[in-house]
Amino acid sequence: MATRFLISDGSKAKAVQAYKIVDGGIVKPVIKAAVAQDGKVRHYWPVTADPGGGTEPTRIAWDGNPFTVRMTAALGDTAVALASFDRNNGICYYNNFPSADGRVWFLRPPLDGTPTDNGKFIIRAVQSSGDAVTGVLNTWIDLNAAATVEWSLDRAALGVGLAGLTVTIAEDAGGGTPVNEVTRTINFRSDVVEVSKISWTTYPRVLEEIKESEDADCSLLFNPSLFATGDADSGSFTEAWAWPGENPADYTVLVQVVAGVNPIGSPLNTKLSLDALREWVLRATTGEDLRSDMNVTVEDSSLNTVVKRVTMHSQRTSLPPDPIWTTTNWVISDQLANVPGGEVSEAQVSMLADGTALGTSLYDANTQEMEDWHPDKASLPEGLINYEAMMNTTFDPDGVEGSPVGEWINMASGLVYWKRGFISGVLEFHTWTVSVRKVGGIQTDKQIALIMGYEEGGISP
Repeated sequence: MATRFLISDGSKAKAVQAYKIVDGGIVKPVIKAAVAQDGKVRHYWPVTADPGGGTEPTRIAWDGNPFTVRMTAALGDTAVALASFDRNNGICYYNNFPSADGRVWFLRPPLDGTPTDNGKFIIRAVQSSGDAVTGVLNTWIDLNAAATVEWSLDRAALGVGLAGLTVTIAEDAGGGTPVNEVTRTINFRSDVVEVSKISWTTYPRVLEEIKESEDADCSLLFNPSLFATGDADSGSFTEAWAWPGENPADYTVLVQVVAGVNPIGSPLNTKLSLDALREWVLRATTGEDLRSDMNVTVEDSSLNTVVKRVTMHSQRTSLPPDPIWTTTNWVISDQLANVPGGEVSEAQVSMLADGTALGTSLYDANTQEMEDWHPDKASLPEGLINYEAMMNTTFDPDGVEGSPVGEWINMASGLVYWKRGFISGVLEFHTWTVSVRKVGGIQTDKQIALIMGYEEGGISP
């Protein structure tokens, strides 16, 4: 039986509305969580909003997004495109051939067949189009009383079979009366083809993995279970390479590198029987940026072949070093010998794309302050994107011009701040703070004092 998960804000107990976790700096939803209570493992499930608009959550996880069930068979076999609703998992499993089977939630948490849970949730399928679908239609079925509920489109004849179902899941208000109904369209496609039983497609795949301070590897694995898997941070896929029921010993795979470097693992340029695992891995270690373009050919015992281009890109990068910005204070002042009153005075701080920072004054031909902020000038200009700076004004009631103040700005954009005023004989003091950090890292603050406003004949600051 489900237990609601509550938290307290200090005065009120509230139901948790979302379950999330931070993994590698990315917020991801929790699909299923478990805790131990009194020697038992209890599941908690993400809460789904009540489609009926009520204030209480519902266990129905079905939604209105349609999906397609696909299966293909060679002539002589029957293509069965099947959607199966599993009571114990709360998941609808469906064929998505030649890709791996798909799955969608319909109840969270699921049911377990306990008789007292009968009459809580019901399901019904109504055929909306196409060829005849196998399974109970136009009837409400208790989702707890039946361990599985299935519909399929079966085709034995050469050609394409198509059908559409509208499948509704609802709460049972009693006696099979539905409330809070959620309806979704399921499209079925069953193909029977008169070709080789190779299901490997010509659709190209690109696998890419870029890691910081750890090895990066892309892999391609052929399994005797008749599926091939490409694994990487980007572009991962699972695809069948032969029809269901085929003998893997009747098939071979050939991997040929047409550009780039050779992956490690199983032999290249050799036809390998697929009754054993075959794997190729492109691994990048420190400082390596590797690419491999491969033609991957699957062949059957009748010498039918299908060729797919698989590209792997593996790169290991290093974390950018910390900036070398220091906390040593700067002073920028007007050296105003022989400057007429009423002239414009200006002080400026520039964070340059060559990795240096400058402090200058309009009336001083020499740079008053200069310091490197970038630790690795050899990586410029690309390395600028790894750093950011921010200007704050500790005491400057008249404000600062130039780049935005009080927010982190990526150094790839370049930063310039300046202060203008008139020479009036009144000494002005202003204090700025310029901070630099590696993106997401610890900042280093430098305080900058501006002394401005001397007229002709005044004493130099």
